[in-house]
Amino acid sequence: IASGSDDKTVRVWDAESGAAGHTLEGHTSSVWSVVYSPSGSQIASGSRDHTVRLWDAESGAAGHTLEGHTANVWSVVYSPSGSQLASSSGDKTVRVWDVALGECRAVIKGFGGGITSVAWKTTGDGSYLVTGSADKSVRRWEVKKEGEETKAMLCWSSGHEVLTVNDTLLEGVRRLSEVNEKLLKQRGAVGEPLLSVGKIGRKIQSELSVVSRWKLESTRGKLERAVANSSDSELTRELELSEATLLGSSETAVIPKSKRWYKRGFDRA
Repeated sequence: IASGSDDKTVRVWDAESGAAGHTLEGHTSSVWSVVYSPSGSQIASGSRDHTVRLWDAESGAAGHTLEGHTANVWSVVYSPSGSQLASSSGDKTVRVWDVALGECRAVIKGFGGGITSVAWKTTGDGSYLVTGSADKSVRRWEVKKEGEETKAMLCWSSGHEVLTVNDTLLEGVRRLSEVNEKLLKQRGAVGEPLLSVGKIGRKIQSELSVVSRWKLESTRGKLERAVANSSDSELTRELELSEATLLGSSETAVIPKSKRWYKRGFDRA
């Protein structure tokens, strides 16, 4: 068993006999959270001195000191693999650390109060952090590791008083309206969602407009060639056919019957 205390130390105890083991010293203020790694080979402790310290569980030797929080560290937890560690603090953030390197990989923000509790679980569909905050919310975050980068995406929150989505990723989100996309980005969300219905509609309309212009220009080119190479009677028949259809399109041709193009000088009658 490992315990933290206001005396600034972590003590290790034999769970069966209760005998005292190593005393881990290094923190400069009260130790409020202590946890073993999944393998049992390492201990992490969070302190009022704003730091997280790592210790060798067997020898008691000090490892990395994780610095970055600006207020008390209230809770620490290892990822199920043991390769990462999350710490929550009174500075209204959760930090995700690389255990081997002692480096911060992600900072989760947007809380309305300090985070007093954090838990980490891996399921068949992903790795998730759950946070409990003084802002009266419980939130679930999906944690994804992409190379050297770690991202945390908000899945849900129990609080409804204020919309807080700082650094929440919008990448891959489907059917998000433009109004909601703008609102979320104003609140701190990042990334680009998949095309919204409105954007898809405008994209299709734009592509159809390009196709229509291309068809019209193609038809005009044919008519000009016909004017240059055909007699007036042949040209009239060509114009009437063009009026009925525009290269197979259902659109009506832009050339009225009441107007005729003549070979000489392209004057309109």
